[in-house]
Amino acid sequence: MVAALGLSACGGSEAPPSAETESPSLSRAQANARNLAEYARCMQDRGWDAVFEDDGVTVGYHVDQEDAFRADEAECHELSGIEDFGPYTVAESDAAYDASLEVAECLQEAGFPVDDPPSRESYIATILDGGIPWSPFDAVFNEGTEEFAKAEKACPLPEM
Repeated sequence: MVAALGLSACGGSEAPPSAETESPSLSRAQANARNLAEYARCMQDRGWDAVFEDDGVTVGYHVDQEDAFRADEAECHELSGIEDFGPYTVAESDAAYDASLEVAECLQEAGFPVDDPPSRESYIATILDGGIPWSPFDAVFNEGTEEFAKAEKACPLPEM
């Protein structure tokens, strides 16, 4: 069996954006990507075949493992801070794209691999359609947990 977790119903553990927040879209869109990556890493740490991809996280397991999978899934879901925030606006998505480009530049300067970003329009459309947008951390995540942690430390996503 395969379980999938995507962006459309998931969000970060940070509080919902407020009028005082300089870049609420970053806290939402980037927190979603970061939290989904954390979820995938948590599941991997528990021995599951979890893959963080453009459209979310997929986890493969055998039907005989259903109970163990559900227990680990619930724990990793909670530990990663995934929760529902509701839909994104165009302005939030636009600001998230700019922030992602800044992080991508930092990662490249620090020597980490970065996949080419999509166009601004494609990035925004992906978010508005409920998909997982490109992340500057995608290529690093695929290199493993240790490299991902180093990249996050070198070029952290801005927080609220």
